[in-house]
Amino acid sequence: ILEKARSVSLKPMIVTYNTALNACAFSDREKDDPDIVLQIALDILKEAQETVGANYITYSTIMRVVSTFAVDAKTRVQLATKIFEDCCADGQVSFSLLTQMKFALPEDECKRLSRKVMDEKTGQIRNDVSR
Repeated sequence: ILEKARSVSLKPMIVTYNTALNACAFSDREKDDPDIVLQIALDILKEAQETVGANYITYSTIMRVVSTFAVDAKTRVQLATKIFEDCCADGQVSFSLLTQMKFALPEDECKRLSRKVMDEKTGQIRNDVSR
């Protein structure tokens, strides 16, 4: 879809990328090759980051894809950690992302990363890493 849009000079918006990522997130794990779905989603994320910029929906959706389709635990942790770091750098951390991280990371790692972005006094996500 994104390729066709570019062939007629249409410029995808963030909602276009997020919709494509959502389609990946809800792919049929039994019918679709998890490695292919994961690679497509990572390519979509990269393109979104390089063009319109990723937002909090982009990051929480790619985290869902990783938790569902990254079969190898080591790969899943590496990808989830990288996505979290990119999200922090872009100032797009949301409670939705933190929720999706619970499915992608071991509990201790999820808690460790979550503490990095939480204000201890308020229990809210710090402003410097959120929208």
